[in-house]
Amino acid sequence: MTDDDYVASRHIVWQLNVPQTVLDVYFNYVRVLPSWKRSFPRYIHPTIRDVVELAPNKTKIVTETGEYLFAFEERNTLVHAAAEFVKTGFIRIFYNNALVLHLNISPSDSDELGKSWVARGIEEFKDGEWVTELIQYCIFN
Repeated sequence: MTDDDYVASRHIVWQLNVPQTVLDVYFNYVRVLPSWKRSFPRYIHPTIRDVVELAPNKTKIVTETGEYLFAFEERNTLVHAAAEFVKTGFIRIFYNNALVLHLNISPSDSDELGKSWVARGIEEFKDGEWVTELIQYCIFN
């Protein structure tokens, strides 16, 4: 991939709203999916074959087309210029064992939104069928 291709792929990710879609899907759906599977299995999209909570912030979803792994980490990061700690984090998505998206995230700057997270940067992005599935179905929403 040339440098121009790399920049173009990052631009497309933002245009397609992939970062915010991923965050919405993760925080509003993926995190509760394992408990839904146990308590309300009829509400699980039929393309989902299995859901496993591997750790409190790590969820594996097996669909008809592949296997997703969502991993979220929250931490406090020292900002030297401000001499204070700020909450930061990342979310990673693996599709069929390959890292396809790594987002650097932090809480929204707006207090009115509560503790909502927003994407601040893209460390890794690999285009593929997983993007289509995510956008088309908002991962089974």
